[in-house]
Amino acid sequence: MTEKMMNRELPKISEDNDKFEFTGESKTVVDKNGKEHTLYRIRATKDITLARFILKLETDETALHQIIDIISDKLDEISSNFDPDVLWWTPKDRTRLLTRVIRVRIGELGGFIEKEENLDYKSNAWIFANAMVYGDAQVSGEVIVSGYAQVSGKAQVYGFANVCDNAVIGEDAQIYGDAEVSGNAVVAGNAKVFEGAKVYGKAVVAGNAIVYGEDTWVYDNAQVTGNAMVVGSHVYGNAVVADNANVYNSVVNKNAQVYGNAYVSYSTVSGKAQVYGNARVSDWARVSGKAQVYGNARVSESAEVYEDALVSGDAEVSGYAGAHDQTKVHGKAVITDGKWTYGDGDITEKNCARKAKRP
Repeated sequence: MTEKMMNRELPKISEDNDKFEFTGESKTVVDKNGKEHTLYRIRATKDITLARFILKLETDETALHQIIDIISDKLDEISSNFDPDVLWWTPKDRTRLLTRVIRVRIGELGGFIEKEENLDYKSNAWIFANAMVYGDAQVSGEVIVSGYAQVSGKAQVYGFANVCDNAVIGEDAQIYGDAEVSGNAVVAGNAKVFEGAKVYGKAVVAGNAIVYGEDTWVYDNAQVTGNAMVVGSHVYGNAVVADNANVYNSVVNKNAQVYGNAYVSYSTVSGKAQVYGNARVSDWARVSGKAQVYGNARVSESAEVYEDALVSGDAEVSGYAGAHDQTKVHGKAVITDGKWTYGDGDITEKNCARKAKRP
């Protein structure tokens, strides 16, 4: 049933929606396509309890839900032992999980939504403060959206995700699991952020990019775009991971770029370094300075490529070896066994034995 207030019709509410209602307070926002959306502040019509879980032991989703079921009847007991000045409550079994309980009381004002479908009334999700959810976006599960955060387009935020501060989630993006998007970060396109990953600062995750894993942080002015995948890694500074690049358990920082079909694992790419093409950097290797690794080149096993060095073609630098200065390692050259190239040498398959020396 619609009702009128201040000459404006409020959005419809389902008969079985006992979770929230619309108030007369509204605001108008304009999306990037120039379309206006009228949003209404919501009010809780029942008490809502949101529980936050972090498993300290690896387990599957079924086990997680079993744990939730076991303690769901004990939330009142947990709350009675909860100190509002200390966010985390720790059960006796410290190896299992940490729990935080958040209460929304009946009559408490929430954030702004455009229509009932924006906030799943059958879940515990809640929108706080001046946060906004509009368009065909939906928030569900145990999600918290707070601050001045915005979720729009056809974005989906679910599971135990947290979107706060001035974060913007748009288009067809998905945020779920224990993921957190905060600060002035933007997640858009068909991007997915999940499994405890954190995106914050002024970072941008867009296109078809995938960012996931509890140890995955994308922050500062970093960008992850295209079909890139970042797992268990830290990408920050002005770093860019783009195209079809994959970064696993690594660090990409400062002004470094990883793009094309490049693959970086258990390594560091920093400075103004670039790794691209079909290059692979792995096994604790380091690429820094203005170095470039590209083509089908391989840098691995604690090798270092830095300053203005170039490693390209089918070349390989491995086994604690290194390339620096303005040296060029290309063709099918192999630098290994702790040998280093330096100066402005041109290392190819024919002369690599002569020009590659131990430092």
